[in-house]
Amino acid sequence: MTRHASKADGATASAASDAAASPHRRRVSAMAIAGFILAFLFPLAGIVVSIVSWAHMKKSTLKGKSLAVWGTAISALSLALSATSITMALIAFSPSS
Repeated sequence: MTRHASKADGATASAASDAAASPHRRRVSAMAIAGFILAFLFPLAGIVVSIVSWAHMKKSTLKGKSLAVWGTAISALSLALSATSITMALIAFSPSS
């Protein structure tokens, strides 16, 4: 008698092979993901989290360096544009002497 593998056996074997392969995969840094998202929502927090995650990745094997770099760049650009806009608004609406 031969035994045929059912779908459940195939799913279990697939899950087991994924679990066995996962130690060799590098995980993406959650801090880099958070920094990238914060870059759009709260640029000041985004730049801090992105820089910290970028520095942390130099010491670890986590992936996500590009996310940290982009989070830093987007946050810096957003902060620069905000500062420029505020400065221009203050100059435009200041009382003339």
